[in-house]
Amino acid sequence: MLHTQLAGAFDCFSEAVIQLAEHRRVVEKTVQRWRQPLVQIFFDGWCESVGVLLQELMDKANSMAQERLSAELSDAVRHHRTKLDEIKHKKHTGLLGILSRIAHSQLAVVFDLFVGAVRAYVERRDLCRKVICRMLHAHLAAAFELFYEGVTQIH
Repeated sequence: MLHTQLAGAFDCFSEAVIQLAEHRRVVEKTVQRWRQPLVQIFFDGWCESVGVLLQELMDKANSMAQERLSAELSDAVRHHRTKLDEIKHKKHTGLLGILSRIAHSQLAVVFDLFVGAVRAYVERRDLCRKVICRMLHAHLAAAFELFYEGVTQIH
């Protein structure tokens, strides 16, 4: 009976050794794959594609911000120019002293409105940058998935 138990224990031991050797072979094979130069080439390509993607997103964001700024500022400038023309017209009608003080206060108000418009633009630009950063994180994840698939297809 003892002989049968020892034989069974030895069989279990030999199977465990075989499984351990197989596991070690798989790990060594995986480590060799990571040492291959193709992985570095794919990783460099992935880094380059991320850089290109980042530049495209930044260019797009800058152009969108510039379009919005030019539209908003042209409206503001048109409005401010209209106000200024009204002030100049009133100035020439006669009461130069009184009207110049009024014009000065109105110009200060117009300038304050302009400063407010510029501040609002800066806030919207910062918001756009935050949104683009969030989008960039999503694009980076997708690019890394493509890189991972490329590496797994090699092996």
